[in-house]
Amino acid sequence: FPDDEIRTVAAPDGRRKTYVVLKLGALTRDAFADAGELVAWRVRMAERACEHLGAADAGGGSRWSEAPRGPTYTLVLDCAGLRPFHFSGRTRAALGGLKDVFEHFYPDFVGDILVVNTPGFVRRTWGILSRLMPDWWNVGVGDLSDIGEAP
Repeated sequence: FPDDEIRTVAAPDGRRKTYVVLKLGALTRDAFADAGELVAWRVRMAERACEHLGAADAGGGSRWSEAPRGPTYTLVLDCAGLRPFHFSGRTRAALGGLKDVFEHFYPDFVGDILVVNTPGFVRRTWGILSRLMPDWWNVGVGDLSDIGEAP
């Protein structure tokens, strides 16, 4: 399983903004063979992101004091390299276990979701697809230039 890339950049208002990049296309067909291993990997990556959020800033302060719910990150789903097997029934079944874990144990850490390097059909139909998603998902389509460079 590939490690997520974590980037923290300075936002225009001076606060730090953290991006966690999950490279979906880097997942091989074998990654979906054992749902338990897939969930364990995502939990390891979520814990790593939470550690990063809790790290002290340059001034020695912690981001856990951020109101109202503490620090969050933007989950960047990088779709570069997706193949048909990424959309198979086996893959959907393996990903089903992730839903429960993240809804129950990590619901407050993901502030936004940015989908990058999307397949052409997603970009062409985004206006329709975006209306089918709840507003609270905060999902947008963009590209990697939207997340800037790590300092």
